[in-house]
Amino acid sequence: MKVLSATDFRLKMKKHLDMVSEDKDLIVIRRPSGHDDVILLSSQRWNMFQEILKEWNGWKETIHLLESAANNEWLLESIEQARSGNYTERPLAAE
Repeated sequence: MKVLSATDFRLKMKKHLDMVSEDKDLIVIRRPSGHDDVILLSSQRWNMFQEILKEWNGWKETIHLLESAANNEWLLESIEQARSGNYTERPLAAE
């Protein structure tokens, strides 16, 4: 990861864009006070981050579901029923 000022990025923009594209690295572009910094990354790196974010959101949902003692107990009972073969398969609803 490289951190640059907006001016430094602008002066050698092509070089920095090539670096991000070829090295699959990212650049943080610092902006003047009062403006958010910008992160520049390749589309390949962006796709990877999206997959990681999906995984993270799945874990967050699992944690949320297990936080309630009643829900936790219900989920554990359901898992045990499924493991013992006590379940009914149903088709998924169309989206």
